[in-house]
This record gives sequence, structure tokens and C-alpha cells, in this order.
Amino acid sequence: MRHDDERHPVLRTVIGVFCCLALVAELSAQGQQFVYRTTNLPTGRAFGGTAVLGDYVYYLGGSQATGDEAATESVSTSVVKAQILPNGRVGAWEQTTPLPQPRHYIENATLVLNDVVYIVGGSSLPLNGDRYNTALFSRPLPNGTLLPWTESQPFAPDGLSTITAVSTPGHIHIIGGLGQADGASNKVYSNTIYADGSMGSWTAGPTLPIPLWYHSAGAAGGRVYVWGGLPTSAPQPVSPLMLSAPILGSGKLGPWRREARALELPFYSASTAVAGNYLMSFSPRYTDGVKSNDVWYAAVTPQGVSNWFRRPSGVPNQVYHAAAPDYRRGAIYFGGGRTNSGEAMLKDFFFFSLGSAARDQAEKAWLAAQQAHQNTVAAFPAPTAGQQQAPTTLTYTTASTLSAGAIKGFQTYADAQASASSQRLPMVVYFTMETAQPCREQRQMLDSAEFQQIAPKATWAWVETKDFPQLAQQLGVYRVPTWVFYDRAGNEVQTARTVGVKTVPDLAKIVLALP
Repeated sequence: MRHDDERHPVLRTVIGVFCCLALVAELSAQGQQFVYRTTNLPTGRAFGGTAVLGDYVYYLGGSQATGDEAATESVSTSVVKAQILPNGRVGAWEQTTPLPQPRHYIENATLVLNDVVYIVGGSSLPLNGDRYNTALFSRPLPNGTLLPWTESQPFAPDGLSTITAVSTPGHIHIIGGLGQADGASNKVYSNTIYADGSMGSWTAGPTLPIPLWYHSAGAAGGRVYVWGGLPTSAPQPVSPLMLSAPILGSGKLGPWRREARALELPFYSASTAVAGNYLMSFSPRYTDGVKSNDVWYAAVTPQGVSNWFRRPSGVPNQVYHAAAPDYRRGAIYFGGGRTNSGEAMLKDFFFFSLGSAARDQAEKAWLAAQQAHQNTVAAFPAPTAGQQQAPTTLTYTTASTLSAGAIKGFQTYADAQASASSQRLPMVVYFTMETAQPCREQRQMLDSAEFQQIAPKATWAWVETKDFPQLAQQLGVYRVPTWVFYDRAGNEVQTARTVGVKTVPDLAKIVLALP
């Protein structure tokens, strides 16, 4: 949750802490039952990736077993999909378009942006295989069938595995990883993602302060966070650090900083996901390779990251599993892996959902904050495992089309990014929901000659939140209307961010003051 009005710094801190404590209380009340079992994978799987695209969840690549014994394992190009049911569980698994080559160790290198799935790097074999230096990507049809895979240009001369990759608006980023000969990497590589999901050329991003592999990372609240992992090719020491970089208006990353909050118990080899403003790691390993089925989570607030909290989940998947967030429904799916290294791979599949108690507490905190500001705002519907869009509009089918309710002077997010960069103008991003009354009021103000007079002073992006829930999560938008402002250099002006209706004179005052 986010509000950047400097008149209420204490209230903003309370909101973040309150929401995180609500999640702690809910998990405590649920005991071991906050992670739910669903339909098993067809075979034991490990070292692969998971992804949610539209109404389907996928398990991709890695290794699979034809029986219950480790001796039956082999590296695989297999991709299976299952439909997400209204109750959050999944239906029967079935095969879809396989990978062009087996990709192993891709647990945190499989990611989604605008309903397109990307698999970055990885290795060809479980142990001493070749590392890949490209990404694969594919889009789903409405029935979940994946289109043929496309391979990107190389991101480096040599490949990397055990990468952590993240997406930001219009970009994906490779962060760290383990090389064939060079050991752990501190390199960051970024690629532009176009409206149809295709990829451009890789460019170097800001290097990490330390090399890392088997680390966790996620985008939330306008920043990319990195935590834990291994700084050398050995399984120890384990890094306790949390690092973060701002998401610039271009979608690229700014310089890294060390967060004040570190991991109290350093870990690595966790599968990672983001739910709302929560950073989450599943089943990490600790110093000396100690395994666990713990879930670690922390809330991103305007003041930084909250304390990390730890809960045992009771699941058997302790190593080599993979997690995938479902941005539409607020759930996280994960499965495969092993109980211990060397043991048979598992078919088990689970899902975690940010439940009603945490959402209700967050809602109350937001209402209190907005009442204090005398500011009328609306929440876009809280995603739950029991709410399924039917039929789902795949984001890549709408990414290049401006919403029907948009006002003259606004562009799609991707077009606004390009215009701001080429014209060196500030960028203003307006998050809206056509059915919300405050947004209707805002639209009337924007549909005026007065607004058209200030429109040339910036590039204006119109984002319908129900169509782009992942974008809203990446930038920390949980209410509409929300206004996010970037200066000419692409840096967000945090003090200008506003939740609620803005008059045209107020918008003009902010835009004309942007550096």
C-alpha cells in the first residue's frame, strides 16, 4: 500500500506495518493451512519454471521422472498446463508446446510480463551442462496453448544458470547468476519488451554491489529488491543483504542501494514471488545447506521494507521447486522439486493466496488514511483465488491499444515511455478504473480545454488497472485514481505521487515544476 503525502509520514508507516502484521496474524490463525494442495503434476518435476498466463498455470522444462525412482530422471523440454479453477485450485494437466531445448536450473529465471512467458539462461544438464546465454519466449492462445517458442539474441558471450530474472514495465532484467567458469556474477542485463512480447537487444544495467547466485528478487512499490543468495561458487557464506534499485520511467533500473533491513537468518535457493506489496520466498536453504519448508515474507512500504517474517508451511517441497504469482487473483502457485537432494522428484503442486483478513485490514487502513486526507478514492477489486475473469483478456492483446475511456492527450504506457525518452519530457502515469466513481469525476476534469492546454508539457500514460494488474503491482498502485510523476531523467518524483482526484490546476502546478 502506498501514499506519499509528506504531511502524514507516521500514518504511512503505520499502514505498512499494520498490513504486514495483519498477514502475520492471518497466517498464525491458519496454522499450517495457509498453503493449499491442488492437482499433482503428471510426473515428478524439478529444476524447471512455473508461470501463470491468463487462466492457466504452466510447468516448464527442468527435469522429469517416468517413475518414483531418481534413476528414471532425465532433462526435459516438456511444458504442461492446467486451467485455474474459480476456487483457486487447478484442473487436469496436459501437454502444450515444448521448449526447443531442455533448460535446467530456471526456477527463478522463468517470468511473465504482459501475459508473455520468458525463460532466461539456464543449463542443458543437471550438473556439468552448458549454460545458455539467450532467453526463450512464447505467448498463449485463449485456450492456454502456447505459440511456438522464439529465442532472443545472446545477452553475453557466456551463459548463466541459477539466474534471478525480474520484469518491470516494458523490460526484463537478468540479475546475477552462476557462470560456467567465472563463478558468481554481479552483472545485470536488461532487454526492452515490445507490446507484442518480442524482445530487443540486451544492454548492460547497473551492476550489483556483490556477485550473487541462488538469490531472490522481485519488483514491488516502484523498486526491484534482491535478497539472500550466495556470493561465491561455494554453498557458503550466505548473504544477509537486501539490495534495491529504483524502476525508472523508462522501465530500466537505477543504481543499487543497500537496504537498512537485512535478513535475520540468511538464506538461498528459495523460489520467489511477489503478492501485492509482499516479497515472498518459499522453502529456502540456510547456512551449511540446511533445508526448510519455511515461507519468508516482508511488506514493501514507502519507508522501505518491513521486518521479515517466517512461517513453516508443512509442504514436502524443500529444494528445486518453482513459484509463480497470479497477478489477477492474488495467488502464488508452486510445485515440483524434491524433499532432499538426490531423492525422487515430486509431483506435488500447491497454491498460496493472500487471504481475506489481510486484505480487509489493509482496506481499513487505506480508508482511514484517505479520510484523514479528505480525499475520495476507490479500490480496484481485490484479487482472490475465488474470482476468475471469464473470458480473460490476455494483456498482450491490449498492450498496444489505448483504453476506450482514455482522454485526448493520453497514450498507452509503452507509447508514453517511448515519447518521454525521445522528447526528453516528464512522464505522468494515470492509473484508473472506468467503473469507479472518483475516476469518472477525474475524467470530466480531463475532458476539458483547460487540460488540453497543459497536455504538451509532458507525456501522459493512461492505464486501466483491471487490464494491467502486473503493472500496478510493479509500481505500487493499489488504489484509483493514482497519479505517478517522472522527471525528464526518468526518476519518479516520490513527493508528487498522488492518490485521489486531481484538479487540472493542481496537475499543471506539479508538471511545470518537474525538473
